[in-house]
Amino acid sequence: MAAHDIAEDLKSGRITTPLEIGDVWPENYSTNSVQKVWAAKYAARHVNLACLDLSSFKCGHDAPTYGLIDSIIASAGKAYSALHDIDANKPSGSIKIRVKTYAHTLMLLKEKLEDQATKVVELDRTMIEKKLEMMLALQRKLAGIGRTDDRLDREIKQLDERVTAWRAADESAKPKAKRPAALNVMRQ
Repeated sequence: MAAHDIAEDLKSGRITTPLEIGDVWPENYSTNSVQKVWAAKYAARHVNLACLDLSSFKCGHDAPTYGLIDSIIASAGKAYSALHDIDANKPSGSIKIRVKTYAHTLMLLKEKLEDQATKVVELDRTMIEKKLEMMLALQRKLAGIGRTDDRLDREIKQLDERVTAWRAADESAKPKAKRPAALNVMRQ
């Protein structure tokens, strides 16, 4: 299943209500299974959710949903873990290591998203700095022929203020170098 927006699916007639799952699983017989498939569809569409599928058995009435839920979540690129045999043997040890592993996976996903956000900010800054550079070049060319452009001058001023603020914030965020203790003693 490709990731779709609920509003898109409603508008296109793919589904008639937001709670419908017939578009991905037309033969649904168990209320619990329907709820799990709906939850997977909802989580796949929600930007702030990751998925953890818990059940006590690998077989049973939910077994037909496992592959479907896997494909729904995978199509959205979500963090996902399934624990389908919690009661198999020594459940407390088994669940603890799995939850720790899942928490680690979520931490890695968080770091990846933070890295992507940082790259977006860096790209935005680079583009604004390049725009400022090009506008300054245009301003110099205009000055060379004795012309000015008030709108260009205002935009250059705004961009320069933004770039100056970023650079000042970057400088203040840098860790200050500590002086060796010997230098501090000598200055006293």
